[in-house]
Amino acid sequence: MRVLSAYFRIFVVGVFLNFVWEMAQAPLYQPMGTFWHATVRCAMASLGDELIIILIALLGSLVSRSPDWWVRSQTRSYVAAAAGGLVIAIVVERWGLDTGRWTYGSRMPVLPGTDLGLSPLTQMTVLVPLTFYAATIWHGHAKEIDRG
Repeated sequence: MRVLSAYFRIFVVGVFLNFVWEMAQAPLYQPMGTFWHATVRCAMASLGDELIIILIALLGSLVSRSPDWWVRSQTRSYVAAAAGGLVIAIVVERWGLDTGRWTYGSRMPVLPGTDLGLSPLTQMTVLVPLTFYAATIWHGHAKEIDRG
């Protein structure tokens, strides 16, 4: 798999999945204005989410010494990607809340013992490995993934 096309697929899949998630969870935040204003905010957030996914992909490449490690990856690599997504999500959510970049509405479920939203934490925990997997399927390498 050519590395540039692999990252292109990760970008397209990740932006799409994160945009859908951002729009779905938008009602859990304080009102974001008109539908179009909220759509723009969710689009920008999905680009930021994708930046995190690309960062995790690059870090995984450095650690594994393989530029497209997710293509022939074992389950533990996807678990590590999910864990990385969760850790980064915790840092980003803490920063966003502390700086007032966003505010949760009363319907946002929070992680017990914290004030961090479960939806954005789940988002990065699920969508990071799902993006890698979907990008691999898009390329036709699903059979190369070691599920063990």
